[in-house]
Amino acid sequence: MWARVRDCFKPPASVDIEESIFKIKEVTSLLQQQISKYDSEVNMAMRQLRLAIKNKESKRAQIYYLKKKKLLEHHLNSASKRLLALNHQQLNLESIKMTALHFETIKQTTFALKTYMKQTDVDKVEEMSDNLAEYIADSTDIQNILSQDVTGLEFDPDELEAELHQLETGDISLPIVPTHRPSQLSDVEEDDTTVSTPLIPIDLG
Repeated sequence: MWARVRDCFKPPASVDIEESIFKIKEVTSLLQQQISKYDSEVNMAMRQLRLAIKNKESKRAQIYYLKKKKLLEHHLNSASKRLLALNHQQLNLESIKMTALHFETIKQTTFALKTYMKQTDVDKVEEMSDNLAEYIADSTDIQNILSQDVTGLEFDPDELEAELHQLETGDISLPIVPTHRPSQLSDVEEDDTTVSTPLIPIDLG
């Protein structure tokens, strides 16, 4: 009695789903071979029965072939049902395997998030985020300043087009060159010391 009680508290034996699926596939392969064999034998028994009827063999022979055909069909149906049951079990095991993987993934993800949250200070993250936003804003202001036109000149596109048109057509009004002679500095003597720079006589010829 105590042994039974002790067995109740024993941890359950570990179940290897992969191994179970592998064994099911092995049995499934054997059943498929068996079904193919039974199917061929049923067809053979059917041909023997028809030939016995055609040749008018004895009733005993005909009944034998008929019983043989029915017996093979029975085992063929039984093997087909087993194969279907194994397919169902394989699908269930694969579903359980996927559920176990899903559960293990959730477990690991939860543990990772819990560990991360313990190691992370939310206030520090918020402060870092604010500092990063300020750095980005300052960098944007600097880029805008550097990208401005440092010459301070602005050109009117219409005026530029008009001036370019004038240059192309030659219709440009140039300033008038003066034709009169400049006034002579005859009143200043060459040896006048009141002039800071000595005057050089110019022959206006």
